[in-house]
Amino acid sequence: FYYMRFSLFLQDDRLVIPFKISAAAIQLCIFRPDLITENDFAKMKPKFTEHIVSRETKMAQTYLYQYKGALRTKQDKCRTTMILDKSRIWLDFNEFCGTDEEDGSPVYLFSQADIVNDSNGNDIELHEGMKVSVFDSDLDALNMPDALLADGIITKNYFEQYPNVKWLIKLIKHKANDRSKEEYFYWMSDLQQTL
Repeated sequence: FYYMRFSLFLQDDRLVIPFKISAAAIQLCIFRPDLITENDFAKMKPKFTEHIVSRETKMAQTYLYQYKGALRTKQDKCRTTMILDKSRIWLDFNEFCGTDEEDGSPVYLFSQADIVNDSNGNDIELHEGMKVSVFDSDLDALNMPDALLADGIITKNYFEQYPNVKWLIKLIKHKANDRSKEEYFYWMSDLQQTL
């Protein structure tokens, strides 16, 4: 896939950084994309010279994106070649940020933007109370790929210490996993065992 929306973008799963652009412009694009207009993109595009940084770099980057006739903010989430039961959105399970005050459910940082992509590359527009299914890469006891799975509810960020994050995910409790005894997480191999 190919998006040339601002200073950092992915092209065929490679991180590409424009050569002739100032550090201030890069910071503006990353941290304050709301200040950049479509005309700014048109002025900047001719100055882009691509430099390949890494063939394997995958990251959840945020950029301006034309969506349903409006300029919006999108955050690319990692895609996977792992076998999944359905389309899911990538969640970095290392980004735990707290527990829900009402029921103690784990809460994770989810997105800096209103639009993300799922594991099949489809655009997903986030909104308050939306139920989503998520995954992260993991390995089983034999070091074979076994996706870590969960389901959750999207909610606006209410943690002041994470001002750049717009959306959180509160995980939904499931029946305890027989193998791991986890109530919020399960693995792809758990689903395959029940078939």
